[in-house]
Amino acid sequence: MFMVEYLLRFYAVGEDPRYRGVTGRVRYVFSFWALVDLLAIVPYFLGFMAHNICILGQRCGLSDVGP
Repeated sequence: MFMVEYLLRFYAVGEDPRYRGVTGRVRYVFSFWALVDLLAIVPYFLGFMAHNICILGQRCGLSDVGP
């Protein structure tokens, strides 16, 4: 849910004259509060990626389990 809000905010920030265009959006991404929000989302993605790697049997120790 928070990820959707972050992406929508990134999309809508172009309406603010300070953040117009690509360079403005990049400037927004590196603003203090946008970085705080990004740090709040990163653990979710890291957990999601770790779970997917484990499902594939890589680096989770499940591939070595035999019958």
